[in-house]
Amino acid sequence: MVTRWTELGLTTLREAPSGIATERRRLLVRAGLMDPGPSGTYRWTPLGQRLVGRLEKRLAWAGLEGGHPREVLTALGLDCRAVAVASLPDDSAWLYPCPDGPDEVLACPACRYAGEAPAVPCGGPTGAGRGGSGSRPGNLRAATAPAPRSAGGAAVRRHTPGVRTIADLERFSGVPGGRQIKTLFYAIESGPLVGPGTGTATDRTLVAALVRGDRTLSEVKLLRAAEDLAGAVPFRVAPADREEVLRATGAPFGSAGPVGLRGVPVVADAEVMALSAAACGANEEDYHFFEVEPGRDFVPHLVSDLREAVPGDPCPECGTATLDPLRGLLVIGDGPGVKAGPGDLSWWRLRPGPLVEALAEAGRDEAGLAWPPGGSPFDVVVIPVDTRDPAQAAAAARVAADLEALGVDVLLDDRDARPGVKFTDADLVGFPVRVTVGPRRLAEGQVEVTRRRTRETRAVPLTEAAREVALLLGGG
Repeated sequence: MVTRWTELGLTTLREAPSGIATERRRLLVRAGLMDPGPSGTYRWTPLGQRLVGRLEKRLAWAGLEGGHPREVLTALGLDCRAVAVASLPDDSAWLYPCPDGPDEVLACPACRYAGEAPAVPCGGPTGAGRGGSGSRPGNLRAATAPAPRSAGGAAVRRHTPGVRTIADLERFSGVPGGRQIKTLFYAIESGPLVGPGTGTATDRTLVAALVRGDRTLSEVKLLRAAEDLAGAVPFRVAPADREEVLRATGAPFGSAGPVGLRGVPVVADAEVMALSAAACGANEEDYHFFEVEPGRDFVPHLVSDLREAVPGDPCPECGTATLDPLRGLLVIGDGPGVKAGPGDLSWWRLRPGPLVEALAEAGRDEAGLAWPPGGSPFDVVVIPVDTRDPAQAAAAARVAADLEALGVDVLLDDRDARPGVKFTDADLVGFPVRVTVGPRRLAEGQVEVTRRRTRETRAVPLTEAAREVALLLGGG
C-alpha cells in the first residue's frame, strides 16, 4: 500500500531549534528525520528509522551477493577514505571528509592512506613499517636482547624533590620531554578466549612500557606487543593501579623507570632506544636518573612500535609524504570483519548516525537535503497541486501505485496545503525525484518529473510516468 504523508505524521520545521552545531544536523531536524534530545543527543523519528532501515537492507543484500560496504558507499556517491582504526580489522572503517566533522584522523596528501593516531604504524630507527611491530626480538620466555651500547659511563642519580610529571622534570632539570623516558605500567590479562573480544583472565602480568616523554602510548600497539610478552593470547591491557606499581618498583607514579628495574618485563618504543643522555625515574621517590643511555643502562625485553602517530610522521603506505590531520565523519562497520553468512548479516551493517550524516553533508544545498537514490527515506514524492481536485488526486494516486508496483519507494503527499508548502517540504526532506500533478499538464495527459539535485524538470505522459521515473532512478 502506498504511504501517504498524512499517515506518516511527518512534520517539518522552517527553523531548527537553537544549539544544534552543524548545518547537516539542523537540516535533519528540520526535515523531520531527527529529534534533538537532552545533552546533545538525538533520536531517529519514524522517517529517520525508515532511512536507516533502507540503508541496512541495501548493505545486507550487498553482503549476500558477495559485495562489500565500501561498494555501497561508492554507489551512494560518498567519496570515503579507508581508515585504519585501533582494534578493528582492515577495511571496516571509512572517513567522509568535512571540515566540521567530529572525528580526526591522520591522512597522507600523496596517497589514500588514513588512520587513527593509535593505529598508524610509526617508522623510527628500527624501521617499524605498516605491520607496526618494529624490532621484535622474541617473547619473554626466550628473549634476545638488543645489543648493548658501549659499557663506558653510567647513569647519574639525582635528588628531584616533588618531581612527578614530564613537565615537572623539564622545569627542574631543563631536560626536554623529547629526551625523557616515560615509564608506564600496564597489566596484561591473558587466557582462553570465550568469544570475540572476551575472555576469562587466567594470568595478569605487569609490564613496563617505555615511550618518549613527549609521546602518547598506543594501548592497541601495546596489546599487539603483549603477544610476545605473555604466555597466552592477551585479550586486554589496562593501566596498573598505584599499589601494583609501588610493590613492583618501590616507588610511586612519576618516580619509576627502567634502570635497575627487576621482575617486570620492559617493552620499549623504537624511539626510546635512539635517545642519548636521557632522563627517567630512579625507582625511588624524589629521585631520577640522568645521562641515561638505553642499551647500556637498561636492556628491554622487547623493542616495538608503541607510540601514537602525530602530524608530520612519514606515511607508512607510500613513505613519500608526511601525515596531516583530516577531519570528517567516521563510518564504522559493525561485526567481526569477515563476510557474514545468510543467517548473520551483522558485518554488513554500518553505524547509522555517521552514515546518514555523511549522506546529508554530501548532498545538502541552500534548500535542504538532497539524498541519492537508494540512500533516501523515499526515492519519490508524488505531489498533486490541489488534492481537492478529484482528477489531480486520482492521477497522483495512480502514479504512486504504478511506482510501488515497480518496487519504487514512493510517498504520496496528500495534504490539503498550498503548492509552495509542498514543494518547499519536498526540497527540504530531499526526495531524489518529485512527480508533480498539476492542472495544466494533466489537461495534456502529462505530469512533471523533477530531479532534486539538478533541478532538471521535464514533462512525461501520465501513463509512462512510473516507468520513466524508475529508469531515472536506475541511472542515479
